[in-house]
Amino acid sequence: GSSAAAVRASSSAPGAPHMLEPVEIEMAGLTQENMRLSSLLDESKPPPPFLPPPPAQQTWAHGVCSQVALSKALSDESITAIEADILIGTRRGAEAIDQVADDRASLSTGGAGSLQVGGSRGSQSGIAIMAHPPSRTSDLSFAEFFEACLADGKRHIKLDFKELAALEACLPAVALAAPRLRENGQAVFLNADILNGPGKRHGICAVPADRFFDLVLEHCPGAPLSIGWRVIQGAPCAKYSQVDCARILTYYKKYVAALPCQPAGVVYSVALRLAAKSIRALTVLLMATPSSQLLVWTGTGERPPTERGFRAAGVGGSVGFDCRVAGSTWEGIINDILQGLEGTFGPLLNIIGIV
Repeated sequence: GSSAAAVRASSSAPGAPHMLEPVEIEMAGLTQENMRLSSLLDESKPPPPFLPPPPAQQTWAHGVCSQVALSKALSDESITAIEADILIGTRRGAEAIDQVADDRASLSTGGAGSLQVGGSRGSQSGIAIMAHPPSRTSDLSFAEFFEACLADGKRHIKLDFKELAALEACLPAVALAAPRLRENGQAVFLNADILNGPGKRHGICAVPADRFFDLVLEHCPGAPLSIGWRVIQGAPCAKYSQVDCARILTYYKKYVAALPCQPAGVVYSVALRLAAKSIRALTVLLMATPSSQLLVWTGTGERPPTERGFRAAGVGGSVGFDCRVAGSTWEGIINDILQGLEGTFGPLLNIIGIV
């Protein structure tokens, strides 16, 4: 089996790559890893400045990347958590030039009285905006989005960073907002796909694992994390493997050991279609990580999810769903066909560097 092999963990940092221990590749090894990870949770360290993740079962507003979507989410009392994508781009509208100036100024003003949520300027041209690739324009900047969520004070916030520059630009603002988030009772999740996963075993992660954890340690140590893999959902026979789980746990263990405080917790973000075929591996990953949850997501138009497999495994209470299900049977069938086409041809395009 794999016990005789060592597997490299992806790394963008210079120097020799980390080598996974053979025991980490086996499911039994993950259980042993749990004991080692638990031993790193030093109770003598101070608590984190951020609140821990709320219960896994939340009502999500997904892809809140426009003024209209944000207004709708904040006016819906049933919404308990908001997810939005962040990258570096252009803020549309007449006030865009002023917005760039405000974001620059807020970096230096910090926050007297009402906290300034600056630090949204990236290392490349543009500012941090709320948008999903391939779009590079939005009518909503990160500064506007974040301040609106803080002013509302009722919903948890998941920040899905689509590139490293956006993470670098926004984490200082998140750090400044920690007292206000805690006062509001809001958890903030720092989310990124940090490793290659099912259907996307090749290519470079836009937010590499090493840099993700380094930046969190620098700016927001102990903040709740939401981490996952680059995937193609419909790839034939694809699933989250034991190696996938071991690799992400290894990175998280290294991060916990370096923390100056206790960790607030971690959420593993997984695609519904792949998770349904990977219940055993993901269950052991949850059991191997103290204060962890699983968030199962879908694209638009998926069939309704079921947590039966996770409940049977005894971890249903730690599994949440962020799913946009099909409005009709035909919509679900069409989505299945599209997912199948992507799954068939996507891995090939990924190998040759197109996706």
